[in-house]
Amino acid sequence: MEQQQANDVACLLFPKSGELPSEELQASVRLALKQLVIGVEGGIRPPAHPTESASWDTLTKSGLLRDTALIDFCIARVAENRIRKTLQPCLADVRAQLPARLLHDPNPVVSESARAVLIADSLAQNFDPEALMMQIPGEILHPLAWRTVAVLSTLDDRGMAQPRDAYVKACNRMLSARNEGRSLQASAAKLAYFLPEGMWDELSDPRTAGLPMFIAGLTKKCGLGADMLYRFIDSGNIAAFLTVLRACGYGADDAAELVRCLRGDQPASVEQAGLWEGYDAVTAEASLNQCLAWSAQSAMTGGPS
Repeated sequence: MEQQQANDVACLLFPKSGELPSEELQASVRLALKQLVIGVEGGIRPPAHPTESASWDTLTKSGLLRDTALIDFCIARVAENRIRKTLQPCLADVRAQLPARLLHDPNPVVSESARAVLIADSLAQNFDPEALMMQIPGEILHPLAWRTVAVLSTLDDRGMAQPRDAYVKACNRMLSARNEGRSLQASAAKLAYFLPEGMWDELSDPRTAGLPMFIAGLTKKCGLGADMLYRFIDSGNIAAFLTVLRACGYGADDAAELVRCLRGDQPASVEQAGLWEGYDAVTAEASLNQCLAWSAQSAMTGGPS
């Protein structure tokens, strides 16, 4: 117990990122984690109450939720949620956004992909168990689901009725029934892939493309995964996001407008002012090489995709 406490204090005093997570971020990530656990339980057994979790206390106290990939996923969802709220005043009417305009495209693959984006995008804005369960990748969900099964089975030994075998079968059914192609990121990536060539430029403006399609467009150009892009945009340090924008060919004026829409009109620090002054001096090729290096590092370490 003393060693665990020491580890907790060390993480707070000496965060590896160099920046202590804010209380708001900690609370938001905790909420996302709890929503995911509720979602997993709901897929395994009928919940006693839709906003409560039988396994939550045990999972948190035992450290079974201290999974870097799981925390990364939650941080990305928190970032995505904040970016949506910041972008909202700048957005065109939903009927004028790219997916809605492609609903009746003569190519059935395009129209069906556009419909999938609209459905997944609407759901993702709820930030509830169903929305988070739809987004979470299988490689992150599987460990969480089986840890939840283990905890529920332990609780059974204390007088709960459901046998372990029933939990295992229910968990297998839940996992096998998942279709990750329905997630927002997968749907947006598919629509971006099949987008008519003459419309590729429309991905460059989140106000008319919509946030998911804008992110899919950046991914297409710089090779970074959506979750990493969400975290770069939402980061307190703007340098990485500016590198992405430069790699994707945005000039300084267009980049400044995107920062205003996606991050808000916050006063730039002296450090950020220096980054802006040197923005055009950095080549798009050098910036793209940096993005590819980040992507390779993420693939090796299992970081945000």
